[in-house]
Formats: sequence, C-alpha cells, structure tokens
Amino acid sequence: MDELQERLGSLVATSIDARTSPWRVHVFAGVLDAPRCDGPAVVVVFQVSHAFADGARATELVRALFGTEEPPRSPAPDAVSMRVKLARSLRFPVQFARLVAAGRRLPLPIGR
Repeated sequence: MDELQERLGSLVATSIDARTSPWRVHVFAGVLDAPRCDGPAVVVVFQVSHAFADGARATELVRALFGTEEPPRSPAPDAVSMRVKLARSLRFPVQFARLVAAGRRLPLPIGR
C-alpha cells in the first residue's frame, strides 16, 4: 500500500495538458490492504485535466463509468471462472468508449 500511496502522490503532483490528453486512467493491480477488500485489489485512478472538467463534472464521469453502488466483496479465487474474468475485463473498454462518446454530447455549463 505504501508503494501505491507514493505513486498516487506522484500523480497528484503532475498536471495533465488537455491539448495532448484530457484524461488518464491509471490501473494498479495486486494492491494489498485496500479498504473493504479481503485480498489483492485493483485500484483505478481517473485523472482529469481541469481544462476538460471541474471536480463536479469529473465526479459525474467517474460515476457514469464505474457506477455508484458499493463494490462487491472479492469472491474466492476459484469461484470465478476464467470466462467470466475475461468477459468482465473486455467490458471496460466498451464502457469507457461509451462514456467518452456521451461526454462529447454533454452541454458545457454556462458561466464557467
């Protein structure tokens, strides 16, 4: 967990240039001692340029991408088949592409 905190500190210290990439998605696998996880966890950090979205808009994007429900508890390693794991991992790029397309259609707030 200490290594993850150091990496997160580095991310917070760097800004994103919206001209090259308005956002970044960072994935950290095998994180131990994550809150509400019994075993190794996957931590996803959605980093957004302030030119692209303010805090409220970034929160909306993250909720649209990941949902607002409490994450499920980690199942026992043998309880999930390889086919299910593959299906879940392939769903993420499709959901992310839909989110990007939907975000392009959202009207920008007036007065910002």
